[in-house]
Amino acid sequence: MSEYSVNILDTDALKNTVDNNSDLVKELIRLYLGNLPKLMERIQEGIIRKDNRLIEESAHALKGMSFNISAKKTADTALSLRKIGRNNESEKAGEVYALLEKNVEELRQALDHLVNIESA
Repeated sequence: MSEYSVNILDTDALKNTVDNNSDLVKELIRLYLGNLPKLMERIQEGIIRKDNRLIEESAHALKGMSFNISAKKTADTALSLRKIGRNNESEKAGEVYALLEKNVEELRQALDHLVNIESA
């Protein structure tokens, strides 16, 4: 078990997804971190432009990616943003986006920690 909450990153679930193959774990993390900045940027752009569709679509993609690596807290926050976009409530998105940024930072730390363990 990791020192991080399973709500941030359920490392056991992530490893089970790929039959405990550390190379695949690292590849999933690499892909996730590679796509993350663009999705965060698109969500932020949607908030600035009050583009509910962009918020919904980008948050939906982030939610799916996050669930795929067992990052429940980030996925749940992205789901909240997706609902905000779907309900045309972009004025509510800024506060939730701030929470998402916090969750993503916690997740990045957990992912870095996991990669270091898997590389050891």
